[in-house]
Amino acid sequence: MANFTRKNRQHLTTEELTATEAQVEQVRAALAGTERDPILKAMDELDELTQPYAERVMNISIQQAMAGKKIS
Repeated sequence: MANFTRKNRQHLTTEELTATEAQVEQVRAALAGTERDPILKAMDELDELTQPYAERVMNISIQQAMAGKKIS
């Protein structure tokens, strides 16, 4: 996640970055334990949190890649 947030920082709000960092810490904390369910829960919550802006960044990347190109 750190690479994603570092590379796409300009497309993310401060709130998104802060929330992501907090949730990544929750995943790390869950990984320190031995129970499977808390790990899966923390990972699901991270996925739910990041999905909207991951899609937004993907759309921006596609727009940039397609800029100036014609589709026939």
